[in-house]
Amino acid sequence: MLKNKFIALLIAAVIVIFGSMPANLAFALPQDQQPKAAKSELKHVLKKFALSMSLVGGSCLVLYFALKTYKRFKEEEEAGQPYPVDTEKCLNTPETIEEATKLFIEKF
Repeated sequence: MLKNKFIALLIAAVIVIFGSMPANLAFALPQDQQPKAAKSELKHVLKKFALSMSLVGGSCLVLYFALKTYKRFKEEEEAGQPYPVDTEKCLNTPETIEEATKLFIEKF
């Protein structure tokens, strides 16, 4: 049992190690062009990553400022109009089902 788990772990490690190697660069190009192509590909990937991260950051900033502006306008609007509260209806508990239904319909 322990031997089977060890062999399975060893096979999985070999697959991960050799599966992550860039085999297409190792066999597609001659030996003298491999480092240049790898650097070029790495540079391309890093440029794409930096571009996508900058777009994500930019969209976060746009959303932040849009929500902040919305909140400011919403607070100004609510400050001008206080919410009307009818204490008679809010504090009285309905005694029958009909009164409760009527109160619910009036509120919504």
